[in-house]
Amino acid sequence: GFPLPSEWPLIRDVIIAEKTPEALDMAKRYLHPFYHKVYAGGWKHQFIPEDVASDFERLKEERFIIGNPDEVIVGIRHFEEKYGVNHFICRFSFGDMPHEYIINELKLFSKTVMPAWLKSKRN
Repeated sequence: GFPLPSEWPLIRDVIIAEKTPEALDMAKRYLHPFYHKVYAGGWKHQFIPEDVASDFERLKEERFIIGNPDEVIVGIRHFEEKYGVNHFICRFSFGDMPHEYIINELKLFSKTVMPAWLKSKRN
């Protein structure tokens, strides 16, 4: 009998680079090992069982947004449509990922993805 919440957030892990191969490389070097170590290791997550945490392709479909700026925009829209979210929380840092790479991701995301996403929300 309660009204639906007006705020509906979703957290997803993002790896963004100018070119898709670089983003995929970083995801395989830092993001997937982080998931495997944490979620297939000692800490159990109710939505990420060990078999999922070990499967990069499945994680890429269900939990990750990886790619160049255009692909990241498409990825965010995919999850918005799939779950009806109106707030998107992006994580950019995983394990021992180099700090300068994280800073570059944040700059690229803020200069390319955020303006396009905000523009689409105004229309």
